[in-house]
Amino acid sequence: MLLEPYNQTDHPECKSRPDSGLSAITELDPGYITGPLSSVWKEWVKWCVEFGIEANAIIAVPYDWGLPPSMLEERDLYFHKLKFVTLASTCYEATKCYTSVRISKS
Repeated sequence: MLLEPYNQTDHPECKSRPDSGLSAITELDPGYITGPLSSVWKEWVKWCVEFGIEANAIIAVPYDWGLPPSMLEERDLYFHKLKFVTLASTCYEATKCYTSVRISKS
């Protein structure tokens, strides 16, 4: 699946978006660059769960590297959503905020 080469929009018959949730970061599907199915963050997520962190407390926010940041914001409101997820993950109630850890990988 490819974006239209001139304006970086979706093909009229196909809408392509990155996966969401933990499945988006645990493994990469086989591909030309990655080769066979590859484990990316699978062991780290597994370790966190074994350490006592609930799996639903781990929030993955994958990025679509096929688009420049301005197009990603225009198309998906990516950075608005990222800000919301960041704030929502640390403040569950108006009076209580929790410590969180953010890890990024490119």
